[in-house]
Amino acid sequence: MVAWMIAWPRRSAALDFLVMGMEGKRILWANAPDLAGLRSRLPEVGFDGLLERADSQRAALEPFRAQTGRDALARTSSWLN
Repeated sequence: MVAWMIAWPRRSAALDFLVMGMEGKRILWANAPDLAGLRSRLPEVGFDGLLERADSQRAALEPFRAQTGRDALARTSSWLN
């Protein structure tokens, strides 16, 4: 098997896993402050800022994740034909 056949799907998967982690972090920052009562217990923590940061990180990564996924699928489908 040619090296790029392995590398592209791995890159795509790595970026997908990174995005999943970011989404988990975003959900945590969106829900924990109110559902767990952390906003009142930890007033010095800027939960809204953390949520905005998670959204910003996710938005910055998305074009790379999407392109890598397209590249991985295009490359792997070409060697399947």
